[in-house]
Amino acid sequence: MFNLLFKKYKLELLDTNFIKDIKGIPTYAKIFLAIMILCSILSPVFGLMRWNIASLITIAVLVINFFVLGIMSKRKKERTRIVNDVLSPEADKRLNKIIELLKGFGVDVKDEKQLDCLIERAQKEKDYYDIWKGLRNLFKGMTTYILLPILTIFLSEFFKDTNIETILIRAGILILVCAVIIVVLSAFATNMNDIFNRDMRNLDYFIRDVEDIKIFNSKVDKVFNSNGNVCE
Repeated sequence: MFNLLFKKYKLELLDTNFIKDIKGIPTYAKIFLAIMILCSILSPVFGLMRWNIASLITIAVLVINFFVLGIMSKRKKERTRIVNDVLSPEADKRLNKIIELLKGFGVDVKDEKQLDCLIERAQKEKDYYDIWKGLRNLFKGMTTYILLPILTIFLSEFFKDTNIETILIRAGILILVCAVIIVVLSAFATNMNDIFNRDMRNLDYFIRDVEDIKIFNSKVDKVFNSNGNVCE
């Protein structure tokens, strides 16, 4: 039953309409985005045609638009508009949807024990949806029995017959290379997880939405009062 609940949650709460999102963008932002897209297309075209001045102008316009759009979006008036006109209605709408969804499955949204059971079940499902778990265990075995011995041999040769100054320089270079590799792999792993393991992220969204019901009791009461419902 939880899988059905989760599928309906993804369908009714997480699916977004791209056209609707575009319509919600203010007019000035649409104009700036249109100019930026146009310049992004024209600049390489002018470059291929060897119209260097025109290409530089479009690049300059693109950069200027980017910074102006960034500055305008940071204005207090615009941030207030986003909070009041976009984020607040969307948050209320999302809370209404998750409450109605849970009620449809017979969940009493004012019973914290039921909500805690849902959160606990979602946490267990994350382990089931973790497609990388087997690969991580395999990588741990490879690291222990293959990579570490090879690395030990490599380091012994890398620092063999060298003076203290050379050892320090090589150690610094090695640390820098390892740090870069770790950063790149971490970023790559995060992006790959979002692409190929989206259900893990969606379960986190579900858990946060259920926790919102627990935390914001007054909002939940308003939903019931506006719908004319009384929780038993």
